[in-house]
Amino acid sequence: MVPEKVGMKSIQRENIEYEFIIVLDLDIRHNATASKDRTGLFIDKPEFKITPVAGINISKWAMEDLQPRIEHIKTRITNCNTSFELLGLYNQFPEYRDLLLPFFESRKQEILSHQVTPKKQQEYVNR
Repeated sequence: MVPEKVGMKSIQRENIEYEFIIVLDLDIRHNATASKDRTGLFIDKPEFKITPVAGINISKWAMEDLQPRIEHIKTRITNCNTSFELLGLYNQFPEYRDLLLPFFESRKQEILSHQVTPKKQQEYVNR
């Protein structure tokens, strides 16, 4: 005989200020079933073990809404002509810093490699 809980109910604090997008209930054998799923990824599906694939699917779903905004910011990064402009843009979107850091860094290097330093300017004048 194996003990198994029956009639589990989700419990949360009163006056909670947000709603969950996905609620997965786990049984004693670590099988998950969706009791709430606004993504459509898990609802009405048989019980399953949570794996990294489930996390990847949730991540892809979450990124779908961000894609147009991210593409807009990438275009703005490309259009920056000075490191000052780039820093301003970086500070304007703190919520996307981790995601877009490689693009900011790449554009920064491009800008810095094309800047004329006083030393380069003097070399040009001396020619």
